[in-house]
Amino acid sequence: MSPTVSTRTFESLLQGAVQLIESHNAVVTVADQKVDLEAFRKGLAGLGGTTVEALELISEGDLTKLGVPVLIARQIQKQWAPSAARKSPRVTSFNRHEASLRDLVDAFDPIQPTSPAAEELNKRAKSQPFVVFDDSGGVHRAKTLECVQALADGETPYEHVTIAGRPHRVYRVGERPPIIFDEHPLHKGTPLRKDGTDAQGRNWREGITLPVRVLLHLAVHETHELTVRDEDHAFTILEMVRNATEEDIRQRYPKASQRYDELAAVGQLPSLRVVKEAGSTSGSGRTQDPFHGAATTHRTY
Repeated sequence: MSPTVSTRTFESLLQGAVQLIESHNAVVTVADQKVDLEAFRKGLAGLGGTTVEALELISEGDLTKLGVPVLIARQIQKQWAPSAARKSPRVTSFNRHEASLRDLVDAFDPIQPTSPAAEELNKRAKSQPFVVFDDSGGVHRAKTLECVQALADGETPYEHVTIAGRPHRVYRVGERPPIIFDEHPLHKGTPLRKDGTDAQGRNWREGITLPVRVLLHLAVHETHELTVRDEDHAFTILEMVRNATEEDIRQRYPKASQRYDELAAVGQLPSLRVVKEAGSTSGSGRTQDPFHGAATTHRTY
């Protein structure tokens, strides 16, 4: 069988660049030689670098204009170029004992804790925690490799590692950090997907501000000025509020507007965020679907 091809997503390409920049920032001692990651992200968006296709077109010169040193820019551009869609190392039950730690980490999938790569990494790490996740929920490959290498060398396990100045917990194989989703404004406790869509594929973030979503939430769940009869009615509500102003919704639901101001005054407005306690993955490598199934547990805050 041929090796599988890595999925190139915008998030994975951006994270690869961030890891290179973080590694650079960690070794330079002069402040003005460090790359401002926030300015880099904003500048990238300003260039139109918001899709995989756009990142593939960015030149080394574009990156240097964003404050990235030329040699780091060259590495990023090489990663982002279409020809850089490298094949992931294929780790099997037969070759895992000979595979390097780097290849094992590259092949590691956190939702497949019984895969040959995961089992071999766990063995070399002596069942100690070594998996590090980035802010997007993906595996931070560089830090994960650093942690498992330390364990393989007999060092004390890490409890936390620092990424961009912030501590990140280190996990065991099979464990994952909690996942935070936006909450559906009409259905309490129900998460939206990362792209803002619900189970029916309707986007509740596109053209709808957070204050408008909070007002809808209050109108449904506290003041009861709005009753959602069924999913078809939910679609009608979505069309009504898309591109509506906060003032439009306040006038339509005056009790919700008043309640909004009361809660805002004491800092208790609902955040419309849902935490899915990821906990650990099952032996089958599958996690619970956050959009379907009664067994999934969510916590709002």
